[in-house]
Amino acid sequence: PWPIVLTVSTSDPLLLQIYESCTTVERWRGVLDEVCAETGAISAVLQGLRVDGGARASTFWMAQDSHIDLDAYQATISDAGNPRLDTHRILKTVLSRPLLGDDELFAATEEPIRRRLNEQLLNIGLGNFLGGLIPLGDDRYMALALHRRPDDTGDFSTRVLDRINGLLPHLAQAVSLSHSMAVNRSASALLHGHLDHWPCALVVCDVQGRVHWLNQQATVALRAGDELRCPDRQLRAATAQAQQRLTRALKQSAEERSQAFAVFDTTEGR
Repeated sequence: PWPIVLTVSTSDPLLLQIYESCTTVERWRGVLDEVCAETGAISAVLQGLRVDGGARASTFWMAQDSHIDLDAYQATISDAGNPRLDTHRILKTVLSRPLLGDDELFAATEEPIRRRLNEQLLNIGLGNFLGGLIPLGDDRYMALALHRRPDDTGDFSTRVLDRINGLLPHLAQAVSLSHSMAVNRSASALLHGHLDHWPCALVVCDVQGRVHWLNQQATVALRAGDELRCPDRQLRAATAQAQQRLTRALKQSAEERSQAFAVFDTTEGR
């Protein structure tokens, strides 16, 4: 609904930090600290929000700077009690422009609601606010909340507005990637948890026999090391003839993209 002008150079060092954070959520803290340093904010919070029919948006992903006291925020306000996250306010904001302060977020008739929120934020050390909102698709949005120090009553400068405006689309894409990777990691952990208790030994390796993962049964079986062993994460057979069978089976499976079989004799049977 509104144009975004990409004013950030591809050689900007902050961009590299932003996209590196997709794989390591802990790095987001450093990114948001840098955003604070560049903009004069004392706090920067990044959220993935979902608008699913409720009165207020729900948070499905979040990262924050080093300064903000989230425990104090949760005890004093919390997302569930934050009127900035009202569904109607988010939907209205998306139709206007990506960067807004409380003057644009709250109507004149909502001054008591705004005043109460600002007083609560001042009590936990957060002053003037600037918010950014980008749709991620479906019912999901990315929100950036910047706050200045309580004693810093000045507005965010045009330079700062331009800087944040240029970063918003990159932050939105990185948040979407971070959430997707976190979901995939959770699914992978769930799958591995089930396979770890599978009664059969399972080894995941490449065509050269380099082991990427093995379940608990395989760990025990390979430790016994009759015909198959796993020294230095490398699947190997105990004898030259057995190694040939293993190598041939791996190669056949990779080339034909089908099942291949190799028989190994152990003290407990084949």
